[in-house]
Amino acid sequence: MCYSAQIKSDYRKFVRNVGPVMDLEAFARLWLRENGLERDHIPKGVIDTVGPLLPPDVRQVLDQRFARDQARWEAERFAQARRKADNERKLASKPTKAAAEHVRIASKKIDQLMGWISDLHRRPPAFSSGAI
Repeated sequence: MCYSAQIKSDYRKFVRNVGPVMDLEAFARLWLRENGLERDHIPKGVIDTVGPLLPPDVRQVLDQRFARDQARWEAERFAQARRKADNERKLASKPTKAAAEHVRIASKKIDQLMGWISDLHRRPPAFSSGAI
C-alpha cells in the first residue's frame, strides 16, 4: 500500500475510532511526524498526494528539506563521478577486476542519485477527465 493510501486509510480508522475531531489536513500533518520528530525520508508520492492539503508553513519546511537532500545527493554524485573517473584511468593503464567493479558500482550509484534528484523536481501527473 502506498503512503498516501496509508494516510487516508489511517485517517478513516482514526475517524471511525475517535470521531471527527480533526480534518485530513491536520491528520496528514501529524502523520508526517513520528513520535514528535519529522521523518528522515518522506516519499515524493506522499507529498504529491497530500501536498495540496498541507499548509504553506509545512510545505516550506518540506521544500527546505528537499533542497538539503538535493545538495547532499549532488555532493555524493560528484564523489561517485570522481571515483568512476579515477578507476577508468586505472583500467586504461592496467585492467583489474577491482577497478572494473568500482566503475560498475559508481555508475549504478550515479544513475540512482540522478533518479532521486529528478524525482525532487517531478510534478504530479495531470489526469484527463476521460477514461483510460
